[in-house]
Parts: sequence; C-alpha cells; structure tokens
Amino acid sequence: MAAIPTLRMLTEKEDSIAFRGQELARQLAALADVRLSVDLVRRPSKAGGGALPLLELPSCCLRIRIQGLSVNALERRLRRNEPPIIARIEDDACVMDLRTVQEQELGIIASALSSVLQGG
Repeated sequence: MAAIPTLRMLTEKEDSIAFRGQELARQLAALADVRLSVDLVRRPSKAGGGALPLLELPSCCLRIRIQGLSVNALERRLRRNEPPIIARIEDDACVMDLRTVQEQELGIIASALSSVLQGG
C-alpha cells in the first residue's frame, strides 16, 4: 500500500478514523457472506521507535474473523495478497488499525477479503 504522510497519521482525529472504518465495514457487509464477522473496536495506535513505542494515540480498528478459517490462516492470506494487507492477531481475530489505512485502500482490503472468502 502507498506510504501515508506521517503528520496525518499522528494528528488524525478518532472520529475521522472511525468514519473510514464504517465505510470499510459497509463494503465488507456487501460481500454478503455469513462466515465473515467484522466489527469496529477502539484500540490505541502506538507511535515511536520499533520495539519500544513511545506514544499511544486513540484509534479505531477493524476486527475480522472468518468462520471455518483460523485467525493465523486469515492473517497469512492477507499478508500474501498483492499488495499485502497487514493486520495483527489479537483476541483470536485479525485486527487492522484504520489509522494506517487510506481512503483509497478500502476497496483493496475489501477485494482481498473477498478473495480469501472465495478460497483464494
């Protein structure tokens, strides 16, 4: 995915991030696959250096589960997508921090999840 301007990532308000999350959730609902479970959750983003994040920023994340597919398999398939979709595993779900997702990337993510659901 394209690089995101650092200043925007650091200063964007949580409600703006949540709006993007709601739009992505709508796109995923349009896939109309009962195996797909998606919800928005509040989680902090961490900014700072490598293994020692220095700053927590309020954020909105998309939590994704697919019935019949392990969270590890889902995460691997998303990473193998072209372009790779990066999510972390948390509480037995893939979690994507929407602070790091640009508006124009929502369709890419929806397409990747559609491909996963189709067995790709």
